[in-house]
Order: sequence, then C-alpha cells, then structure tokens
Amino acid sequence: MLTVKKEIPEVIPELIIEEENDLLQEIIPLLIKEEFIKSQNEFIRLLKQGGINVNGEKMQPDEMDTVMSCGDVLKIGEKKFLRIIK
Repeated sequence: MLTVKKEIPEVIPELIIEEENDLLQEIIPLLIKEEFIKSQNEFIRLLKQGGINVNGEKMQPDEMDTVMSCGDVLKIGEKKFLRIIK
C-alpha cells in the first residue's frame, strides 16, 4: 500500500501582514483580497470542518485569536499553502 506524505511544498506563496493585524481573524480580509478564499463564511466553514492548519496543527473555531508569527505556514483546505511574513 502506498502512503502519501502530506508535506509542505518547498515553494509556496507568501502573505505579508502588518504587525498590529496579526491575529488569525484579522488576516481573513487579506486572504479574500489575495484570492486564497472567496469569503469569510468559506473560511469559517473550513475552520469548523478542520480544514485550516497552522504549522501542521488543526485550528478550531475558538482559536480565531491566535497570533500569526513570521514564518508560520497556513494551510487552507487540501492544497492551498502560504507562508506568513511580517
């Protein structure tokens, strides 16, 4: 049986965020603007379904106030990865 490694790709897009707007909930408008997601509702739905990961850890709806650090890798859904840059 083949096993598929779910590794972070070597080259992924970067999302530049401001130091004062570094909470997970505060970057949602940037994710929409940069077309990583279509809407805030889509992000919240994915979050509730376990489809949002930060550095390989599934995020829960009550973790919207998580501070994003420079170099964090955000995975949205199955195939969208991006690196947070401050």
